[in-house]
Amino acid sequence: MLKNLKLREKFMIPGTLMMLVPLLVLGYVANRQSNEGIKVATQESAKLAGTDLNHIARSVYDLCVVQNNLLQKNLKSNMAVTLMLIDNNGGLRITSENVTWDAVNQETQAVSSVTLPKMLIGNTWLGQTKDPDTRVPIVDELRNLVDNTVCTVFQRMNSKGDMVRIATNVLQKDGLRQIGSYLPSTLSDGNLNPTVKTVLSGQNATGRVKMGKEFYLTINRPIVNGNKQVIGMLEVGVPQESDKSIREALYKIKIGTTGYLYVLNSKGHYVVSKDGLRDGDDISKAKDATGKLIAVSLVNVAKAQKLGTIGKDYYFWRNKGETKDRKKIARVTYFEPWDWVIGAASYEDEFFASATRLESLSKKNQTFFWIIIAIAAVAGTILWLFVSHGIANPIRGIAGTINTSAQNHDLTVEVPVSSSDELGLMAGEFNRMMKVLNEAFRMVKSSAHNVADYSGNVNQRA
Repeated sequence: MLKNLKLREKFMIPGTLMMLVPLLVLGYVANRQSNEGIKVATQESAKLAGTDLNHIARSVYDLCVVQNNLLQKNLKSNMAVTLMLIDNNGGLRITSENVTWDAVNQETQAVSSVTLPKMLIGNTWLGQTKDPDTRVPIVDELRNLVDNTVCTVFQRMNSKGDMVRIATNVLQKDGLRQIGSYLPSTLSDGNLNPTVKTVLSGQNATGRVKMGKEFYLTINRPIVNGNKQVIGMLEVGVPQESDKSIREALYKIKIGTTGYLYVLNSKGHYVVSKDGLRDGDDISKAKDATGKLIAVSLVNVAKAQKLGTIGKDYYFWRNKGETKDRKKIARVTYFEPWDWVIGAASYEDEFFASATRLESLSKKNQTFFWIIIAIAAVAGTILWLFVSHGIANPIRGIAGTINTSAQNHDLTVEVPVSSSDELGLMAGEFNRMMKVLNEAFRMVKSSAHNVADYSGNVNQRA
């Protein structure tokens, strides 16, 4: 193929290829390295995002563990104070004198009339006091000694173990003491009440109960008679969120630009929402753009984890004031003692912002780089065009001169010497050769004339 090319093309094509191939290889390598860099940056961003979310969720979980342990110690301490008050006041006992209660099942609200023996503290009947301004032994004394502590005395209603509240410092919505309601030994779903079951076995039962708008951590202790028979139980409780600064601290946790920490309960209700604006809201039916039940998924993922471990989930979400759904990365864990699904989440695009900026910058650099390569290719091609012309044109000039000399039988023609390089030297040598040939032919021609003249003279003499 190259044999059929002219000399100019034989110089220009290889020269241009020698210039273009390294540039293209360099461009390919640079582009590949740039893409690898973006890939690594994206992976590292995702890794760091996950680590950050894990750390936040785990830190809040650990905070709950510490707070719960402290509250449990407070509960035991408060129960000890209550028992001391009972002992100092002569102990709890029942008499042969009876009193009638209109007992209300706290689950079904069914009312039943029940006659029970009076329960005394020392020689004082605990009464049927609903008025919060009327002093009730033990429960009011404990409240005066320990802030934010609730206390309730239950009396056993029957052989099944139903427990009716007969004295308490807990107030109802109407402002009266919450007495007369009872804990059924069997729940509406047919299962045994775990608190009552544990107390009837003679053991202390710990739990978590909602009183009014707040949840309380509780401890229930059996009240026994001289025959060690359970005749009631004593409940002491402290607010789960005794330290309000913890909730405020959770509100202030920010993740990335707009991410935040939130807490759900297992029913899909907000316990802690962004800035507290939706605390208590039911989002169990909330779906994202794909139809995914967000809260249900978060709860399921969290509960599927082992104690204290972090689960992964994602969903599409739109905060108020935003115009479109964006993908959120979430890390969740479940703190069972409080029924808290702790979630730390932020939008994916915020975590990948650095990688996105790097990708954008890389694309600009790649575009600029390819423009430089294109300019270099065009300039190189033009340069090799001039170089090939500079080499081929003088040679073509020599060839043209030879052709002119051959056709016109003219040995006086010369090639212009336009440079002092090898081509100029070749042109000069060609001109010298033409002069030598011209001189030789002149001599031959002169000799031929001499021979002709000599032959003429010989003929004349003959």
